[in-house]
Amino acid sequence: MNFTRTLLDRFHEILTNNCLQILAQFLFSEPLQAGKRSLAIDRALAKDAELYLHQYDVLPLGDAHALKDVIEGLKSSDDRITLTEKERLDYRHSVHQAVETCIKQFVAFIDARDEIKDEAERNYEHWKYLLQRYDREEGNLNDRAAWAIETLWEDDSIKIAFKSDGDPEWRDSGSYFFDNILRVSEWNYIPTEEDITCSRKGFHGIGELHFKWCNLTLNVLDVPNRGERRKWMHQFDSVPVVLFVVDLCKYDEVLSGSNTLESTIRLFENVVNRAQWCDRTFVIFLSNVSEFQKKLRRVDFGDYFEDFERGGCEGMISERVNEYLVRRFRNVIGAARGWEWSLGIRGMKGL
Repeated sequence: MNFTRTLLDRFHEILTNNCLQILAQFLFSEPLQAGKRSLAIDRALAKDAELYLHQYDVLPLGDAHALKDVIEGLKSSDDRITLTEKERLDYRHSVHQAVETCIKQFVAFIDARDEIKDEAERNYEHWKYLLQRYDREEGNLNDRAAWAIETLWEDDSIKIAFKSDGDPEWRDSGSYFFDNILRVSEWNYIPTEEDITCSRKGFHGIGELHFKWCNLTLNVLDVPNRGERRKWMHQFDSVPVVLFVVDLCKYDEVLSGSNTLESTIRLFENVVNRAQWCDRTFVIFLSNVSEFQKKLRRVDFGDYFEDFERGGCEGMISERVNEYLVRRFRNVIGAARGWEWSLGIRGMKGL
C-alpha cells in the first residue's frame, strides 16, 4: 500500500469517528496481522455504505521541510482526482457568494474614492444599480449585476486602483472573478476548480489537491508561502481538518536556540488550542519514522529531552519514545476544546 492510500485510509477512519488522532508512517510495535487488518477494512467499508459522501478541506501545518515532502508526495500520487462535474456543481452557491462579497468590496472601494467614483458615474445606470444593490445587501448574482461589473471593470483606472489598493483579502479573487464575470453569471454555470480555489477568502495562490477515498473527498490545501503565520491563519478558521506534520528525525537539531522537535510541539499547542478551532479534527502525522528508529540507536533521545526516562532493554527504546511522545502531545491539548477525543499512535506497513 503506497503512502497516499495509507494516509487516506487513516483519514477515513479518523473523520468518520470525528476524533483527534496521531498517526505514524510505521508502527513502533509489531504491525497488525494481515487478516485482522483485512477484517477491519471490511467492517469500515460496510459502515461506509451507510454514510453519504463527505467533502473535507484539509490544512497541512507543522514542520516546514516535512510539510514540503508530504505535499510533494501527494502531488505525485496516482490517487489524485479531479472533481467531477456534479461535485463542482455543488460549489456553485459558495462561488456565487464569494463573487457577491467581491462585488460589495468593489462597490465600497469605488464609493470611498472620489477620483475613481467619477469614472464609475460616467456609467451612471450601471453604477447606480450596483450602489443600490450594495445598500440593500442583495445576494443573488444576476445578469444585470454581471453586466454592470463587466462595464465598470473595463475602465482601466478603476481596475488598476482596485488591484493595487483593494482589500488584500479579496482583491485577487475579485480581479479573477471580474475578469470572468459573464461566464460565472450564466444560468448553466458550472464552477471550474480554479473558480473554487479563488472563491476562498484570501486564497490567492493556494493550490488544492483532491483525493477520494471510500466515502470521503479530501481537498488538501497547498499554501505556497507559510511565513508570518499570524497574518494568514485566520483565513482558514473554517477549515474542518488540520493535518499537523512532525519530523521525528529532528529531535537532536537546534534552530534559533531551541530544539526543533520541542518547537514543533509548542507550535502544535498553539494551533490545537486556538479558540476558532475548538471543534476541528486534528491529525498528527509523524514523518520519517523508519529513519528515526535507526537514529535512536546512534543518538540518545534522552540527551535532548531531560524528562524522558531512560532504562529498560535497548530493544524497547522505540516503545518508550512512543509513549513519551503520546504523553507530550496529550499534555498540551487544553481542556477548552470541550469534546471527547482519543489519542494513539497509528501506523501502517509499507509506507
